Parts: sequence; structure tokens; C-alpha cells
Amino acid sequence: MRALPLLSVFLLVGCFGTELPPQKPAEDPLAGLPPARPTADPTKIEDQPNARKPGKPDEKLTKDVVTRATRQANNCPQIHGEGPFGEFSITLVLSEKGKIADVRLPSELADKPIGKCIQKAYSVESFPPWEGTPINETVKINLKKPEEPAPPKDDKAPKKK
Repeated sequence: MRALPLLSVFLLVGCFGTELPPQKPAEDPLAGLPPARPTADPTKIEDQPNARKPGKPDEKLTKDVVTRATRQANNCPQIHGEGPFGEFSITLVLSEKGKIADVRLPSELADKPIGKCIQKAYSVESFPPWEGTPINETVKINLKKPEEPAPPKDDKAPKKK
């Protein structure tokens, strides 16, 4: 009696073998293309055939980067809590290498912690490089005095039930 179930299992496995039908080999997607040519220097963008070569600065992208950094610089009083406060003109030297090479601050800000915060806000930004010379750009920043925190609520008042 035990042999009958075991025999039926072997028959089922034999009918549904584990062999797969032969597959048609996939076509090579690179077939017919010429082989890749190595460049003279893979680290130089000029030697890369499909790379975007820097021409003049991308004005919209550069403006967006400077605007973002200016927003960060305007937040420096909230970080440091000290002045001077008000509107200041600063000059940025935009390097052709894609970085802000120098942040020229007025003397009121230059040696203060808030001045270092402003310099850091601009120095961490980057944009696409271009061929040419550095560009000076003057921007205005508005350093507002941080608002005084609201006084704590009086916890001694009786609570309603």
C-alpha cells in the first residue's frame, strides 16, 4: 500500500522534468559598433568627446547658486545672535573653476563671527566651470536682528477641568 503513493510521486516528477527548452541567444546590443577609443587623458574635460565643454558661465545656474548662498548668509544672525545688523554689500569673486574664490566683506563684518559665517555660506557653493577669467559680482545681504523668544507661559495658572 505504501508503494502506490510513492510510485505516483515518481511518475509525476518524471512527466514534468526539470529540463528547460533551449533558449535563443540574445543579440549583443553593441554588435556592429566600433570599439571605444581611449582618450589621451581621461581627467581632462577637453579630451572627453561627449563632455560638455565649459564656455561662458551658465548665468541662470550661477545666479541660483548665489541666491541660495545669500539666503544662507542672511540666516547668520539667527545662528550667532550678534551683529552688526542691517543691509551690506559684499563682493564675490566667481572663479572659472566653479567655486566662489573670495568673499570680500565690509570692515564691519570682516573680523566678527558673523563674517566667518557669511564667508562659509558662500565658500561651500559650486557651479559648472567655464573658460575665461574670474568674475566679480556684488550682492546685497540683509542681516536682521533675531527676534526675542516669546516669554514662557505661566504654568502656575489654575487648569480648567
